[in-house]
Amino acid sequence: MNEQIRFIVPFHGDIAKTTQRIFYHLIIHRIKEDKPAVILITGQSGEGKSNCAIEIVDKLYKLQGINLEDHIEDVVIMDINEFRHKVKRLLQDKELKQLNCMIIDEARKTVNSQDWASLVNRTVAMVNALSRAIKPMAIFIVAQSLKDIDRATRDTINFYMKVKRTSKGEVQHSKIYEFWVDDRNLDKPVTKKQLVRGVVQTMKGKEVVARDVVTLSRIKIPKVRKEVWKKYNDFMVKAKNKMLEDEFDTLAKALEAKNTDKAQERINQLSEYLVGRKDILNSFGSYKRKRWRLNSSFEEAFNITPGQRKEVEQRISNYFKKQEGGTE
Repeated sequence: MNEQIRFIVPFHGDIAKTTQRIFYHLIIHRIKEDKPAVILITGQSGEGKSNCAIEIVDKLYKLQGINLEDHIEDVVIMDINEFRHKVKRLLQDKELKQLNCMIIDEARKTVNSQDWASLVNRTVAMVNALSRAIKPMAIFIVAQSLKDIDRATRDTINFYMKVKRTSKGEVQHSKIYEFWVDDRNLDKPVTKKQLVRGVVQTMKGKEVVARDVVTLSRIKIPKVRKEVWKKYNDFMVKAKNKMLEDEFDTLAKALEAKNTDKAQERINQLSEYLVGRKDILNSFGSYKRKRWRLNSSFEEAFNITPGQRKEVEQRISNYFKKQEGGTE
């Protein structure tokens, strides 16, 4: 077992502040050591996964003098189409230099699972590749299950949290794990998980009066403050509306292409029919200056547009030009 002590924090009688210090020690201390941190948060729908991620980031930013309310749209990624742009901004934009946490929200609600897995994989790979050279980042991944994360990405995860909402509306993390590699068999190393362990020191003033080794098996996180949640919710609605608009645009283009194909097929069939029926062709048009001209009654008879009539004219004209004589 790889049972290392991952944090040492003081306890002054306030559990909420102690919890904040634990997360700060686990995540921000790791970042300050130039190591990226990947935190996976899972749980069933409605259990409070997004609340958990946002609340932790809000508190981590507060401890660093940053107001998350001002940066929700910078930090939260919901759209697969914008993730690359946002990640690059977080890593490279001087105005966002102080931001060191990002959240990949549960995009499976808006994109298919294959694209969502690709989004997670590419984001983690990009951040891990660039962050040491530019700045280390903490990535919070919100998903329904550990099974949604492929093995390659799973091996990059540092902490794994399972979320369950209590009857009082709080978010209870039943357990917080860390992943480690058991490489005692070098030919078959195995990724394992274990509860995070640390030390909480009970303080009396500046004096340590007790030390307790604890495992993070029952951590409670309150609801996100209203100002931040409103900003997040407004952004989420806007992002999902944009995704729906994009989907409708894609559907409209697909239908248009389908209808265009059908219209083209109809023009082809009509042209082939007319070159074989000169009696009908002569009743709707005439051949002048080496080109067939169809009258307006042709449009009404065959239910086509003026533009389609011209296409038919061009097709039958080209056909007869290739025939010997090219006349009636």
